[in-house]
Amino acid sequence: MAKKDRSVKNWFMLQVWRLQQVSQIVTLVMLTATLSGIIWGYVKYRGGIFGNSVFGILIIALIIGLAVWTFAIFWDTRLKLWRDQMQVLVEKNPYTHEKMSPKELFTYIITWIPIMENLAKDDPKMEASLKVLKDWVRKEVAHDPHLVQEVKEILDHIGSDRYDLLDMK
Repeated sequence: MAKKDRSVKNWFMLQVWRLQQVSQIVTLVMLTATLSGIIWGYVKYRGGIFGNSVFGILIIALIIGLAVWTFAIFWDTRLKLWRDQMQVLVEKNPYTHEKMSPKELFTYIITWIPIMENLAKDDPKMEASLKVLKDWVRKEVAHDPHLVQEVKEILDHIGSDRYDLLDMK
């Protein structure tokens, strides 16, 4: 049942992600269309290119689009708020602090723990570090049972059936 619950969550999050990918563009287009229609009602001059309401509204939409684009360039080049946004994203993402991603767990189990075990035979400090790392791996595996499956999927992806290397106890 847990696998089914997870697939429902994944499906739902995929739909949210898809909507987020287009929402900003769609919002800007709808805002521009709405503002163009509203501003057209206030345009008093109806001669020349503004004599035709279609062309007049399109010109207003173009002016609004250029204004938004100019502000976007200013936002990027002068304010550089995207840097602060990335900092917040890193700070709020639990996988950048205490949690391990499946690739990290795979790397520690396959590479670092065996190397550290070999080095710990002669070095007590390395043995203590190894214990801390193994405790962290055990805690992650106990906390998120799906993590083990995701690590196995990495092995499947690379075409290996060496599940015996994944000693996560």
